[in-house]
Amino acid sequence: VRRSVEEPLEYAENNVNGTLLLLEQCSQQPLERVGITSSSTVYGRQATVPFLEDAPLGTPASPYGATKRATELLAQTYHELHGVPTVCVRPFSAIGPRMRPDLGMSIFARTMLAGQPLPLFGDGSIRRDFTHVHDICQGIAAALDAPNVLGECINLGHDEPWTIRELIALLETELGCRAKIKELPANAADLPATCADLTKARRLLGYQPRIELQQAIR
Repeated sequence: VRRSVEEPLEYAENNVNGTLLLLEQCSQQPLERVGITSSSTVYGRQATVPFLEDAPLGTPASPYGATKRATELLAQTYHELHGVPTVCVRPFSAIGPRMRPDLGMSIFARTMLAGQPLPLFGDGSIRRDFTHVHDICQGIAAALDAPNVLGECINLGHDEPWTIRELIALLETELGCRAKIKELPANAADLPATCADLTKARRLLGYQPRIELQQAIR
């Protein structure tokens, strides 16, 4: 998200043009299902929490979110225009094994274990709907097989957001060390809260997240 603010053209080229090229190819051959992985960042500050897929989304807070929303619209357009069997899923703050090293939880754990200052943007009050990668993968697999989901966008979250300060406290407990906080200015690209409404996912996919944040951190 933050890097997209600095390099928006790279994100437009990969997310928008890359998806468009794939959809154009998909429109020229018979396919059973095309899964599009979007993001919870398509929701903007004006969206009501918890985030509901078919309610007004607001304006994304970053170029990353805007490009992901564009991929959804392209997928829905190709479904309506060419019959491409698309379905979009919106993962929320994925965590778990082999997590990217540039994401918050990886940075926090690494710096805490090294005894280094932990970079905290803002006061730590922003809330995130942390969702284990296993639960997200179960939702993606269901979206590739479920009936009556073509042309839809579906949340894959946990619907129990935690503040960043609470996350740090859980890490302190599991790692057995205290965090040395380095406070930084709040980032305008960060939403104050993300929280998935899972009504649609439960109805269409039989989706139910099972791994709690404490277990995921452990």
